Amino acid sequence: MKPDRQPLMAKSAAFHVSPDTGAVLFDLDGTLADTDPLHARSWQLVTESTFGITFTWDDYHQACIVEGHSPAEFLTRFGIDASSKELQDAKTAIFRRLLQTELSLAPGVRPFLDCLARTTIPVAAVSGSSRGSVDAFLATLWPGSPPAVTVSREDTSRHKPHPEPYCFALTRLGRTSSDCVAIEDTARGVQSAHQAGLHTVLIEAGDTGKAAGADLIVPSLAELVASVDDHGGLVITKAKVPHR
Repeated sequence: MKPDRQPLMAKSAAFHVSPDTGAVLFDLDGTLADTDPLHARSWQLVTESTFGITFTWDDYHQACIVEGHSPAEFLTRFGIDASSKELQDAKTAIFRRLLQTELSLAPGVRPFLDCLARTTIPVAAVSGSSRGSVDAFLATLWPGSPPAVTVSREDTSRHKPHPEPYCFALTRLGRTSSDCVAIEDTARGVQSAHQAGLHTVLIEAGDTGKAAGADLIVPSLAELVASVDDHGGLVITKAKVPHR
């Protein structure tokens, strides 16, 4: 049964997350950094060097980003078994190197995380990527102390848009969903979080956010203003756009 989502957004279009009962849960790839092209390139380099097989970004994007298949599922189309530890380790090593040399956090992410770090509100990373990729992302790009809970593709039997990844994270956090916020960049992620009972912010430059049912839609985290209230709670508001 889908949990009831009590009103967390006030008339001022602000989220308030309590340090006693709330949490903030982040998707990683595409939400905090544009890592998806690096995932694709990492697999391209591995499959080309090992099997002499390559694929296009468009193919990868459609299968893994739009449709939500894992890279291993996508690569079976080419007759490649990418589930072996050897291939996974080779891909993760390349991905880690690309993270270090070619990528930084998306605009607005660092100030938002810095503000969140001034509270005692627990944080979770809820990703559809492999454990190796999640750990590489956090070790390379995440500032400060790592999230209290991290969820990778291997941690659940069902994946976004199913609610299991977020339900798993909430259980590990010891939180119920009604005072928690998920920050996502896809309709599948929003659906997963909503079905788990969370409120959602969708990072989306286009118009798909309304169809996804997100509570708040912004083009980037730079469009959100995070502040700490007198009780140690986190207040999240949408930045005001100056009138021209």
